[in-house]
Amino acid sequence: GRKKDEMELKKELDPNLTSYEDTDVENNLTYYYSVTAFNDQGESLEEDIIEATPRAEPVVPSSPKDVTAEVLDEGVEVTWNKPSDDGGSSITSYKIYRQRSEDELKLLSEVEAGTSKHLDKNVDPGTDYTYAVTAINEVGKSERSYTDTVTVPEDHSPEPVRPSSPREVTAEVLDEGVELIWDQPLDDGGSPITTYKIYKAKDGGELEYLVEVENGTMSYLDKEVEGGSNYTYAVTAVNEVGESERNNAETTTVTLSEDYEPVPSDEEDGGWLEQINESDIPLIPILIVLVALISLVIIAVALRKRR
Repeated sequence: GRKKDEMELKKELDPNLTSYEDTDVENNLTYYYSVTAFNDQGESLEEDIIEATPRAEPVVPSSPKDVTAEVLDEGVEVTWNKPSDDGGSSITSYKIYRQRSEDELKLLSEVEAGTSKHLDKNVDPGTDYTYAVTAINEVGKSERSYTDTVTVPEDHSPEPVRPSSPREVTAEVLDEGVELIWDQPLDDGGSPITTYKIYKAKDGGELEYLVEVENGTMSYLDKEVEGGSNYTYAVTAVNEVGESERNNAETTTVTLSEDYEPVPSDEEDGGWLEQINESDIPLIPILIVLVALISLVIIAVALRKRR
């Protein structure tokens, strides 16, 4: 039945059967079931009422609705409403796309489900911008919504803000250490990125500052690692206003095997004696002789001057 207190006979089955498939149902509606047994003394009591909600296989959601763009002092604010159909699977995020003048629509940002607006701060005066939004669930991405276009006035000059976080942060174990790689933020906050800051945590500890690298650098080799440890990394971007939110930064984790030991690279070698490899070993006696000859010459010159 559709309600626990309104159960009605659905089917009487052969006593040898122990299962039944109810196909006379609608998706996303809840149904209640109970099974009784008969013998020559009558029917058993209704017990163990169960409920079930049939659903079709999930699909991609429909497009977000009511997409609008509005020019504000801080930039262009894009707003939307959730899709009318989530495809049978909860919405996980939204992707915002932007087209600048005659360019194509390109990914601008991705925000979590529950968010229904995004502020685009990286806009130029006197420029047309077109926006569209897609919805994401566990199956995939919806079709793009219809678009909305705004023109930023010639006298518009938004104040720069902090950038968004770097994207696609990954870590790979190499012979020399752990190499960290990332992509630039989708939004520089209206001010060029100047540096990237890298944070590191060991064995589930707190992320701590590791190093800062210049803009244009999209990788870093961490040589200070130990076998048998877990390392988590995060990267933030910095512009003239400040640093991107570390709490929202992507993280990546690697686990080093117990027998892992980083191999020193050539750049870490010390003085000239350490830089001599095995093939250069025959040169060592020659170098010693040369040093001895030079010393003798210096001594001889000094003795002549005394005379």
